[in-house]
Amino acid sequence: MNQVPPKALNEVMSFVNNITVEYGIKYFDYSQDTRFNVYDFKNDNHLNSNGAIKFTKIINSEILERI
Repeated sequence: MNQVPPKALNEVMSFVNNITVEYGIKYFDYSQDTRFNVYDFKNDNHLNSNGAIKFTKIINSEILERI
């Protein structure tokens, strides 16, 4: 599903990692989450309404309940 060129993806992930370390930010990466499939996406990078509902439930159970 992810059509981002590997070099660009590595650069973005390196930047994100640097920011999270520098500022002590928790980062949750769902880009390779196997709970999502092609039917959850509007295009290569954006969830459709069904995917958004699924993602909201994941956030609720995995992130918000930890706060």
